[in-house]
Amino acid sequence: MSSSGKKEILGHLVDSAIRNLKRFTEVQFSSQPYRIQKYQQDELLRSNHYQNQNYEEILTLGRG
Repeated sequence: MSSSGKKEILGHLVDSAIRNLKRFTEVQFSSQPYRIQKYQQDELLRSNHYQNQNYEEILTLGRG
């Protein structure tokens, strides 16, 4: 696997973690049954250009 592919996988994991944190927070305070909202994973991955970032930048986003 290329370095670019590894960065995209790492970026996807960061995006997913951010989305899940948002969902976990929302579900705690929802008075109605919570509806999971889908997001465009592939478009988000492309728009964030993870393949052009260094690993530290991607990891910093995940820690944010």
